[in-house]
Amino acid sequence: MATGKYGLQVSADILLPEAERTVADFDALIVVGGSGVRAYFENPSAKNIVRFAYEAGKFIAAICAGPGLLAYAGILKDMRVTAHRSEAETVQRFGAMFTGRTVEVDNRLITADGPESAQQFAEKIAAALQ
Repeated sequence: MATGKYGLQVSADILLPEAERTVADFDALIVVGGSGVRAYFENPSAKNIVRFAYEAGKFIAAICAGPGLLAYAGILKDMRVTAHRSEAETVQRFGAMFTGRTVEVDNRLITADGPESAQQFAEKIAAALQ
């Protein structure tokens, strides 16, 4: 079970090690934000999933603190990125160009700054996957 910030629980379809082995089957990778994602910044499987998706040419999207995981996975060097302001220093430390915009698109990478930008973020993802 995965538990959200406000206690909502959902059953995960697959666990990280299985996702790591099956990234090639994904159309895209979307990393949700919130403070809970920080627990995965040093997780080898989580970082591998990001790297494998990037290397496979998949669309990758991350919102709020989610771009921090992309930074730790090492895929943001020289990319235009936005994120929650709490992650600005992190993404820059790993070589990203932090723009501070609500939503940023750089090639196959879509990032957003937080929940208030979720609608625009979702629209950019939908357009990219058409």
